[in-house]
Amino acid sequence: MKERFKKKDNFNSKMILTQLFSLLCTYYSGLIVVCLFLDFALGLQFHLGQVWDFGIYSYDTYFGVNLLSNIFNILVVVSGLIFIVVKGSKVLDFVFSLYLWHFLICCILSSSEFNKMWLIINTILSILTILLGEYLCVRFDQQDTLIIDRLFKNKKKPVAEHKRNDDIIKINIQ
Repeated sequence: MKERFKKKDNFNSKMILTQLFSLLCTYYSGLIVVCLFLDFALGLQFHLGQVWDFGIYSYDTYFGVNLLSNIFNILVVVSGLIFIVVKGSKVLDFVFSLYLWHFLICCILSSSEFNKMWLIINTILSILTILLGEYLCVRFDQQDTLIIDRLFKNKKKPVAEHKRNDDIIKINIQ
């Protein structure tokens, strides 16, 4: 009797690692593309330090570009969350893991010392990503449910109509 109430949790580590790697690829490819676009639009030279350097927010010329590229990249990451992670309950875990891996990669690849401004900006960005990601994942998940509910809710009995002398006779088909 007690076995009936036990929740069977299917933990699939390969799928979780694949989703996290896909999300990391989405994050970095989106960030690089947005940085390239904004650098080109403003006439600046793109370099990978804009993605992996702690001290990038201390430069006045690149501060606005990096802040805008990270803000626009939230939309890319959220779309990745919707299609890769799907469930709103997993968004917090995946976004935290994403930014933790980003921090570790920056620790390895950064040529400058740790900057508190980098930490503050990335913390705010991660919170915004979590809030928007959870909201949209739940909305998309509910949208599928609402479509299915509408399909089954509006099932009415078929009605046959016959016209005779401008009068309509409705016959219920059983």
